[in-house]
Amino acid sequence: MSVAFRSLKLQGLTILLGLSIFAVGTVAFDLDPGESDTIIYMTVFVVSYFVLVAGAHLYMAIRGESGDVPVDSHWRFVGVVALLLGLGLIGWTLKGVQPIAGVDPAFVVGMVALAVMVGYVSFEAREGYRAVTTQ
Repeated sequence: MSVAFRSLKLQGLTILLGLSIFAVGTVAFDLDPGESDTIIYMTVFVVSYFVLVAGAHLYMAIRGESGDVPVDSHWRFVGVVALLLGLGLIGWTLKGVQPIAGVDPAFVVGMVALAVMVGYVSFEAREGYRAVTTQ
């Protein structure tokens, strides 16, 4: 079995797992999507979203398998997704806070998230360039 096909199957399995976590969490905690402002709903959402987006990368990083992507890059991706989801939760908790010195705290969290994404993409681009030029 080719590495690309195996990676694709792994992505499919993590998508099913993430959707299953959300479905089971919704039923188990009797969650109503109309009432998505509860911490339980947000926790179920964040866990399922993490599995959807970074589950395959986490699995491959733990196993030390690279596929098409270096193992270090898998770990960086998992870390960035976890950090962005954490920042999202912080932003969610700050949504009702009054502006401080005219600045909305949730906006500041959003700008930090944007800086993290730009930094991540820049770092990965540099690492990819280094990998190609050192061969």
